[in-house]
Amino acid sequence: LPGTIQEAYAGPDADHWKSAVEEELLNLNSNHVYKTVPILEGVTLITSKPIFHIKHDHIRNVEHYKVHIVAQGFTHSSSSSALLLDNPGPQLILGAHNVLV
Repeated sequence: LPGTIQEAYAGPDADHWKSAVEEELLNLNSNHVYKTVPILEGVTLITSKPIFHIKHDHIRNVEHYKVHIVAQGFTHSSSSSALLLDNPGPQLILGAHNVLV
């Protein structure tokens, strides 16, 4: 499995991964998981990364290419708070000093 978007897009399954990334971004947008905000001075950026997965059926045939975009919480500043809510889908609520990238 690829470890980065660049690896996924350069590999033999690039078309499948591009579709999976597009599907994940559409889901994040339609579920209002994030909103675009200006980056303010002194703000700690919380980076994100893709997690790639291939779903198989019971006889190991490929059913679906799946990508999850996840926040890298270890980049979170301990001086402020980030909270993950489930309402109805996950929404990342960022403290005054954190922004998800």
